[in-house]
Amino acid sequence: MTLRVVIGIDKGTSTLKTAAIDVASGRFVAEAGARTPSSFPHPGFHEEDADGTWSAVASTIRTVVGALPEEAAIVAVGVTGHMGGVWAIDENGEPVRPAICWPDSRAVSILDRVVEADDGRMFAIGGNAIVPGTPYPLLAWIKEHEPENYRRISTFFMAKDYVNYRLTGVIATEESDLSFAPPAISPVGVVPTNCSRCSASTTPSRSCPASDAASISSATSPSPRRPRQVCRPAHPSARAPATRPPTCSVPERPPTDRRSPHSEPV
Repeated sequence: MTLRVVIGIDKGTSTLKTAAIDVASGRFVAEAGARTPSSFPHPGFHEEDADGTWSAVASTIRTVVGALPEEAAIVAVGVTGHMGGVWAIDENGEPVRPAICWPDSRAVSILDRVVEADDGRMFAIGGNAIVPGTPYPLLAWIKEHEPENYRRISTFFMAKDYVNYRLTGVIATEESDLSFAPPAISPVGVVPTNCSRCSASTTPSRSCPASDAASISSATSPSPRRPRQVCRPAHPSARAPATRPPTCSVPERPPTDRRSPHSEPV
């Protein structure tokens, strides 16, 4: 009799975990964990080596799959992880710099300036309070302190989406993580203009550093050399209220040809 299992991967702040779970009974069939390879180069900084994190995740997957009985069939794989941070890659799919994790506080002063000038518009758009370790202030910090790195950013992810990307080559996210970017959590801000599931007239918002630096807002048609794009239109109730977006000084940039590997063997 075939043992149907699902594989769950958790990208945690301090620990990476993978487990295989029996679909019928919910029992754990196999599990493995590894320490998250974090570094703290300066006070208040919390970084990760993106390739090191992926290697550790892949190691836990190999351990779990290797422990499965012969009759096991993997029917699904799911990835979860902590919110926030910035995992930035260039047009070749290579990490631009060490990933910045959500506990990082380097952008506190930048966020203070934004909060002082904001009248609640960001919360109205994203539905989340912005904290220093989320993409909006972190991208602003990179732009201010590492302009060369900022210009190299083709795509940024949050943690679980980076793991998904290394597993599949797919650039994708969903509303709960994207609401920390912010501001766009509706198709207006995240859906490619040429997506077959969406209106051809949809135009990505260009009002924030998220929509400038992230390829989710400037996606192009799939090709053998490009990651496959995925978009899932939000339920109407999840769309942002009609409110004026915050002003941002990030310049316009044309879409780039983001060449990178489709997926990698674990």
